[in-house]
Amino acid sequence: MTDQAMEFPLVVVHHPPWNKDRITGQKAPFKLKEICGIRAWLDFEHNVRDRELLDVAIDSKMRGGDVTRLRVEDVCHGEQVTSRASVRQSKTQRPVTFEITPTTRKSVAAWIKAAADGFSGATPLARWKFENFTYAPADFLTGAVTAS
Repeated sequence: MTDQAMEFPLVVVHHPPWNKDRITGQKAPFKLKEICGIRAWLDFEHNVRDRELLDVAIDSKMRGGDVTRLRVEDVCHGEQVTSRASVRQSKTQRPVTFEITPTTRKSVAAWIKAAADGFSGATPLARWKFENFTYAPADFLTGAVTAS
């Protein structure tokens, strides 16, 4: 037999595309009813941090990475939560000024008050807590851990 006769036939397996019958692209924004439902659920669960992040994200209309990089000094002067904040977006490097609604001011103040060790000006608003360790978003990615 020749070498060509000994070859095995090529098996071709047809897989459907991963995004077949899925909506791709930009998703529709939340409806007011959905936002109220999420807020109610977070309040019911006593999840002050996530409620604060949701409210700030809705008010600022910034990307998630920019929202988690916000610092206490960006939204507070002393112990008072400001009515406006101005930060620089990481992707476009353009400054964004947004109004902080009374609901958001209330949730930010509640989150700062709920922190056991308190927040300083340079502390990120979005802090991660696991058991007896405190993770700041930048430290969480690099693996640096500080005991609380």
